Amino acid sequence: MRAAIPLLAVTLLAGCATGKKMENTASGRPEVTIHGVTQEAVQAEIFSLCNSSAAVVRSSSANEVVCGKPMEGGSAIAAQLLVGNSYSTPPVAMARFTIWKAGQDVRVSAYQWVETQMAMGQMRTVELNSPQAFNALQSKLNDIKSRLDSTQASAPVVQSHATGQISKEQWRSQQLQQLQSETGLSYEEYQRRYRQIMGQ
Repeated sequence: MRAAIPLLAVTLLAGCATGKKMENTASGRPEVTIHGVTQEAVQAEIFSLCNSSAAVVRSSSANEVVCGKPMEGGSAIAAQLLVGNSYSTPPVAMARFTIWKAGQDVRVSAYQWVETQMAMGQMRTVELNSPQAFNALQSKLNDIKSRLDSTQASAPVVQSHATGQISKEQWRSQQLQQLQSETGLSYEEYQRRYRQIMGQ
C-alpha cells in the first residue's frame, strides 16, 4: 500500500506532472549543475523557492537546505492513512537540497519525502520520487539554473579599493550574504531586495 503514495503526487513544490521523468539524472533524483555561480547564490534561490511555495525552512547550512510544508486536503488524508495511522501526526511533505562545489560549477541534488510521527514518538517516512514528484521539483531546479545563467552577463563589475575589481559573482555573493544576515525583514521586502540583487 505504501508504494501508492508517490502516485498521489503529494509533492512539496507544485509543478508539471507527466507520466515519466523529464530527465535522466545520475542520482535518479532531481538535480542540476550550474556553471560559474557561488553556493550562496544557489542557496538564496532555494530559500526563495521554499518561501514562494509556502514551505518553512527547517534547517540550512552552506551545503544543505531543508524545508517542509504540512499537507492538506485529500492528499493529507491519503498520506496519513498510507504512511501513518489515525493516531499519527498530520503528514508533512519535506525536501532536502544538497549543494556542493565541483570545480567552477555548483551542483544541487534534491530529495523529497513525506513524514509523520507515530503515537509512540517514532518517525515514519516515505520517499517521494514518482515521475510526478520528480518532474515537479526538477522543473523548479531547472528554473533556478536558467535564472542564474541569465543573470551571469547582466551583473555589474564593481570596483574594489583593495583589488581593483571584483567579479559580478563576487559582488552578488557579498550582497546576498548581507541580505541573509539582516533580521526583521518582511517576506515582501526580502523578495524585493533579492530580485534587485539578482537583476530580475
